[in-house]
Amino acid sequence: MNNEQFWNCIKQFEHQNAEGKELLCDKMVKAGLGQTCSGYFDEDIRKKYNVKIDRAMAEPSQLFHFKEYYVDENMVYGKIHYAAKDNPSYHNLWCPQLMLFIAEMAGLNKILLENAYRFVEEYETETGIIGKDNKTGGYLKEKIKEYRIILHMKEITDIISEEEEYDIILTRVGRIE
Repeated sequence: MNNEQFWNCIKQFEHQNAEGKELLCDKMVKAGLGQTCSGYFDEDIRKKYNVKIDRAMAEPSQLFHFKEYYVDENMVYGKIHYAAKDNPSYHNLWCPQLMLFIAEMAGLNKILLENAYRFVEEYETETGIIGKDNKTGGYLKEKIKEYRIILHMKEITDIISEEEEYDIILTRVGRIE
């Protein structure tokens, strides 16, 4: 499955998971955790899509962020980025909320998702940056590998790439321990 196909499977989950519960990545945003500027917060992107920043509502949503970055034709590092035509590859992703969203949408179990949330919360608390408005997607740079391991991003990426049915992705990712 490529990014556009994955997005088509998850696009009905704006601020809730398949069980109808609030997304943990939204709780992350509301708590002031994660990326807070640049990237999908960029003024040009917000104007292009007519989206507003509202942390209390977790807007712009991670569903929007996924579509804007991985599905729509857009500019990344000064060149056009055609991610939807490629298989999923999230190894260059720096935004903790978007990684958490992808893991949630792929069906990673709740314990692992909560471990990832706590990892970011503890890091930001220890460094005194929780709630700051100047955190770019790369602010977690020295800990990003550890975060990706906690979220099993490599396994999730492989499963999404290999499968053509969303239900199978949910089942396989749900088995990750």
